Amino acid sequence: HDALPILAKESKNLITLKNAGDYAHFEKSSIPTKSRPFDMRGLNGPILGYYGAISDWLDTDLIESTARTYSSASLVFIGRPQNKDLERLADKYQNIHLLGEKPYQDLPKYLSYFDVCLIPFKINELIKATNPVKIYEYFASGKPVVASAIPELKEYSKLIYFGASPDSYVKSIG
Repeated sequence: HDALPILAKESKNLITLKNAGDYAHFEKSSIPTKSRPFDMRGLNGPILGYYGAISDWLDTDLIESTARTYSSASLVFIGRPQNKDLERLADKYQNIHLLGEKPYQDLPKYLSYFDVCLIPFKINELIKATNPVKIYEYFASGKPVVASAIPELKEYSKLIYFGASPDSYVKSIG
């Protein structure tokens, strides 16, 4: 470990990778698969999708505002539900669909049917230090991304639509 600072000073070939995704795995999601996943069949309108941890860092105010504003769209959440507030919203709004956890190898199939990819995170101390892997996976799909104002994603401001409040988040989707 003592050699690392010396190596960093001497090498001009170092780069910092804050995170990364498996491009080849997710790039195939740029084109919808021939058969829609069974639990996405019959969903209405555009699909606004998220996959990943469904935890307390999801901003349910943003999600509720989105569900209310885009009532003809389907908000799809893939992951193991661990957020009781989101579960209550899914009971309240018929256009919020909690599909549960899916195997990693199946995620591109689901992503291929997303019209907009969502990252609706609360901005707290944890999220301020987060560089979510899903952004690179979403980028591989070529789909539009709407995210909370996550500091680590600011460098991608030309590639992502940001929304810091429920109103601005909803406007970023439209």
